[in-house]
Amino acid sequence: MNCYYLPGWDIGPVEMAESAIKYFNNPNFTNYNVPMFEPRYLYSGMAEDMFIQYVEELVRHSTNDMDLLSKAICYLSLSDEPYSDAQVKAAIELTKTVKKCNQKAISNLENKGDFSKFSSEIKEKIIYEITNMPLILTNCYYTELYRGVMNAYCPKTSEYDIEDTRELYAELAKESLGEQWWYTCMDPIYPYPSLDIDDFLIGNRIIKWMQNDYGVEGYLYYATNFYWNFSTQTLVNPYEDPNRYKSKT
Repeated sequence: MNCYYLPGWDIGPVEMAESAIKYFNNPNFTNYNVPMFEPRYLYSGMAEDMFIQYVEELVRHSTNDMDLLSKAICYLSLSDEPYSDAQVKAAIELTKTVKKCNQKAISNLENKGDFSKFSSEIKEKIIYEITNMPLILTNCYYTELYRGVMNAYCPKTSEYDIEDTRELYAELAKESLGEQWWYTCMDPIYPYPSLDIDDFLIGNRIIKWMQNDYGVEGYLYYATNFYWNFSTQTLVNPYEDPNRYKSKT
């Protein structure tokens, strides 16, 4: 479980790639997110050229012994929790755009000769990892529109309470050559597992055991490292004030 973005992501692709190298061999460093929008945030849409530059620079900073792309994911936060038909369609289009950008990055790297330093085996592996980069979508599977498009469904932990549903997510991951993820945010709470401070401790203790038992590779634990109150639009110290969503009354 790692931070949303690596240090240096808001400076440039070289700085973020250098962070990936710094943490790469730490056993606790399992993944990092490739940014899809400008540091100004504001959900203004995907910055395609920027995303491509980040992917390219991660490849350039890789070696035969250190494949930075092996831990890369893309959290589709611009389509967070899509439920309406319009939101679902937007999520699908965003997914297609990310895949298109990944293919463009591969083409650029080929044309510039950046793959020449790798062995043929490592080159093939990196291209596969870019092409099949886990695209994390925080939502459950509820429509055929998703099949064949998403490769890393990330529903809430409560979605795994039925055996048929668990089998569906395992099938979808296998079908898309992807991964299984799940997440918690302000919910769910008991009887479902979570890491919420005010929830029953059994949920805290059992959640990772359940994740292992169900074959869920990733756990997205939202907003634990946000130093920002969304309501007041101000910086806060989360150790003194854990409230990040509503103004105090």
